[in-house]
Amino acid sequence: MKKLVFMFIALFLLPGMAFGLECYRDQDQDGHGDSSTFQNTTDDYCPGGYTTNSDDCDDTRKSVYPGAPELCDGLNNDCDSQVDEGCVSAGKDGDKYAANRKKKG
Repeated sequence: MKKLVFMFIALFLLPGMAFGLECYRDQDQDGHGDSSTFQNTTDDYCPGGYTTNSDDCDDTRKSVYPGAPELCDGLNNDCDSQVDEGCVSAGKDGDKYAANRKKKG
């Protein structure tokens, strides 16, 4: 009897079941979501404002996501735990940030 029940479930119920996705909130709409804010869906897509990607290190800034270019703005734009790597160390106006310049060569 157990074998018959298992076969029924495997043949008729499992193929039609929608398992859905885990969708992560993407507040800044950069395609990278916040791993701490998610919802499950039975659809095969995420609703607006959500993504299947959960690797954003700052979901409030569109210019900050894994692989983003460093903008020499005092932020860790590319989520690699380093701030402004490859940027000129001091601006001419006396602040510690260059005006969006990278070191040459």
